[in-house]
Amino acid sequence: MGQKDGRPRRPRFTGVLGRVLPSGSSKDQDWRRERLAVYQMELRALKEDLEEGGAGTRYTNYAEDLLVRAEETLERRDIESFWANVSAAKQWELKGIAEIKPSGERSGRGLQSGVSHLELRAQRMLSEATDALNEERARRIQELLADGEGYAGDSRVLDVLSASRLLYNGYVAEYRERRRYRVVKRQLSYFAAIGLVTVSVILALWSPEFELDEPISRLSQVLYYETEFLIVVPLFGVLGATTSSLLSLSRGLSRTQPPERTGTLGLTIARITVGGASALVIYTFLIAGLVNVVIVTPGTVFAFSFISGFTERLLVRAVEAVTGTTTD
Repeated sequence: MGQKDGRPRRPRFTGVLGRVLPSGSSKDQDWRRERLAVYQMELRALKEDLEEGGAGTRYTNYAEDLLVRAEETLERRDIESFWANVSAAKQWELKGIAEIKPSGERSGRGLQSGVSHLELRAQRMLSEATDALNEERARRIQELLADGEGYAGDSRVLDVLSASRLLYNGYVAEYRERRRYRVVKRQLSYFAAIGLVTVSVILALWSPEFELDEPISRLSQVLYYETEFLIVVPLFGVLGATTSSLLSLSRGLSRTQPPERTGTLGLTIARITVGGASALVIYTFLIAGLVNVVIVTPGTVFAFSFISGFTERLLVRAVEAVTGTTTD
């Protein structure tokens, strides 16, 4: 936990983490606000007991400051920073509880309540983990906090501290998983719509003169400059770019981070534009005789145009190089 001059530094996620995408439904936001209100209430109760017992409140002041920052990041829908601030606040809060001594000259009711505060947080974390996290993450927290059917009241501060980290890291991980699902779903809808429209336009423009296996020498040279043909060629490039994008999307399903920068509508349009432009370049090379590896026919033109659409990956790689992310 970073500090400067005895004060905790503000945990913050920057770049592509946390602020690029919306935080989910308003129901999710309401739930987070409810959680934050509970955390603030617990902290106030602890601080009151510490003050009543004559104990120092330095650590709880740090926690209070971090919860204020958590509220600010929540309103900005910076969810990862929200949980980072909450997690840091709970670490300071538990450190404050650990400072409570059960006996001594200053052992008033407030100082004797350390165990109660610790148990309250352990029970709350156990309940949250069971309700909000997946089975594996909840099980790991239960192993730290639960004994058989009930809560182990003698759990040490270290156990609760470890459970706290697991809980809030679990919230971040599950938020990322839901966010990745939204990004993938959005991209699938983009490319499915583009692919459907592209195929429909190709079928609408298809001409009987497009004899796929006839060499260029046996066809009218005019065919290669007709409007329909010049439109169909880049459309095959767009279709290739769409196919390439769907393949790369399927390979990125197992990633822990969503492809945020490569999942925007602007980049989607750029990718299919690159595919169409590449098809026209390849078409020009074939017609000009710069590529002599095959007999030039409408079929080979369309095939090379489709394959050239896969060059959209070059654009994606460039974006990944700039942002420091990957999609594969």
